[in-house]
Amino acid sequence: MSARLDFVIAYNVRHKAPTFFDDPSQIKLFYYDADFTISQQKIVPLSDFLALNY
Repeated sequence: MSARLDFVIAYNVRHKAPTFFDDPSQIKLFYYDADFTISQQKIVPLSDFLALNY
């Protein structure tokens, strides 16, 4: 039986060039479908993520 819940993994954005740094002001979202395949990716501001506007 499927619960039919959305599954999203969120990471802070990591830059590798010109210098390596993590950017906590942006969140990268990975959306997965029922077969656990990434169906969408997008970057949103942290404020939108915290306000559930994504």
